[in-house]
Amino acid sequence: MFSKVSGLKQGREKIDYQDGMGGRFRMLGQVTDLDFTLSIGIVAGQSQLWAWLNSASGNRIDKRDISISLTNEAGTELIVTWNILNAFPTDLSAPDFDASSNDVALEELSLSADSMTVEYH
Repeated sequence: MFSKVSGLKQGREKIDYQDGMGGRFRMLGQVTDLDFTLSIGIVAGQSQLWAWLNSASGNRIDKRDISISLTNEAGTELIVTWNILNAFPTDLSAPDFDASSNDVALEELSLSADSMTVEYH
């Protein structure tokens, strides 16, 4: 279970269009890239995230569907679920190392995906 999700957003490009009469219009363009980062505490043993990142062969990698859910404080009731389609890892970052700190060591996995839907419960 990941402790943090950041950068999860998808939008549309804005296009400026000028017609032959001097009029200027703004329109929606293509859907923007869907890139986001997941953070998780490091535990002993092999990282499945590292294995997933290194499973790439040539330009092919195992794409996976991911669901990220916001729940109530008790974790018993879903509020919103973001369903991400065809996600694949692009980076895995090691934690900052600081012997004078008691912070939990977190690794971050950056992903890219094809599309996202949002389900309100």
